[in-house]
Amino acid sequence: MKNYLIILMFLTLTANAQKGISFSVLQDVKLGLGLDKEHGNDKPTRDLIVNMNWQGNQYEYYYFALQTQFETAALSGGYFKRYSVHGIWNFNQLVIPKMVVGVGVGSGVIHRPNTGGLLTYSGTIDINYPITKRAFIMLKNEWVRRPDLATPKLGYNLSIGLTYKVTEL
Repeated sequence: MKNYLIILMFLTLTANAQKGISFSVLQDVKLGLGLDKEHGNDKPTRDLIVNMNWQGNQYEYYYFALQTQFETAALSGGYFKRYSVHGIWNFNQLVIPKMVVGVGVGSGVIHRPNTGGLLTYSGTIDINYPITKRAFIMLKNEWVRRPDLATPKLGYNLSIGLTYKVTEL
């Protein structure tokens, strides 16, 4: 994790093509409330998701972004770590002023005990609404292919957290 953060900070300082950079920190709602009894996670469980968003040029109603993501959870079956990259199409001039809705797809790698790195893919719908000029409340809807489960499936995750816009170039 430490090396991952150092690389992200270095990339942030050397980025010239981006129009904005932001970070998001989220918690999976189902795991946070202890509602995942099906997989033995019946107590509130930490599932931390950290995103780094690289915003491209603003067009009339939208902009594209590249989102790197790190997820770590203390599940009943052992640790869970996922590294992924998403291409996000963000609409920010919709019916509700100031709200940003992003739709994207991505791929990554899941690490679990005794599995090595398993390739995965996901689809996401991110909803951001500003609470200050630089801070947003974020709702992340994500469908993730879970090859690490006994019966691999496409699972749904709902996460909530905060986004902070570091720069606007």
